[in-house]
Amino acid sequence: MPVKSSKVPAKIKSKQSKKAESTSKLWPKVSIWAGILLTFMMLLVGIHLGLQKVFFSSNPQFVLKHLNIDVKKGMMKPQEVSFSLQPFEDLKLVQGQSNLFDVNLSEVRAKLLSDPLIKEAEVRRILPHTIELTVFGRTPSAQLKRRGGLLIDTEGYILPPSSKQELLSLPVITGIPLKENSIGEQVENKMLNSALEFLNLKDELPRAKFIEPKLIQCNTKYKELIIYLHANREAMIKEDARIIISTKDLPKAINKVIETIEQRSIAKQPTSHINVTFDLVPVVP
Repeated sequence: MPVKSSKVPAKIKSKQSKKAESTSKLWPKVSIWAGILLTFMMLLVGIHLGLQKVFFSSNPQFVLKHLNIDVKKGMMKPQEVSFSLQPFEDLKLVQGQSNLFDVNLSEVRAKLLSDPLIKEAEVRRILPHTIELTVFGRTPSAQLKRRGGLLIDTEGYILPPSSKQELLSLPVITGIPLKENSIGEQVENKMLNSALEFLNLKDELPRAKFIEPKLIQCNTKYKELIIYLHANREAMIKEDARIIISTKDLPKAINKVIETIEQRSIAKQPTSHINVTFDLVPVVP
């Protein structure tokens, strides 16, 4: 039986060789144009950086002269915010020396947010000589464990202690376990959240203005808050008057407390103890 030949026809072979030849001739041209394009792009980048240096970062017209700090909220003062940014050399915030366009705004903001007392911050470059900082600080709403101890804001973030009188008068929350060195961390604890919610509700309700907590004990076993109050002559609340409320429905509980104290005040009856964990509210004069 005759064997078929495996030879490639001459015409096909000729076409393949021509195609390979044209491809081999094309590659050097592509390489040359790619090199030209790359060189052109590098030249543009160099020109851009050079112009930026000449007209901006090396321009004496943009030397930093003013660092404006605006504290919108919180317990920090502008000089305390300024101190949290030191050393200024690391952030190129040296007034009279640093150039406005050498300041990395993102780095400055990150440095501000590393302070546990700062919740949010905005950093702006204002031509020709100013960096402006807008700071939204955390506002403490209570002290933890003892008077003069760690502070906590409404979102449960632990803040460092303070000797400022207005902060020493904040209510003290006890009964919450805390880790050591927890400053700047957010505490996840249901009883603590209930105590903070109670303080928020009290501040939001105009009728609750006579409720001035001095101590909040968190009773985890019974899911109750035991709240000791400052005296209020107008509402006839005695010093260290005690309120016991369930954490199940705080808005309902605080309204019960308000109604009970209002009714007793109208009747000229002093109050030293209220327990609103029952349907019929026990009251001790």
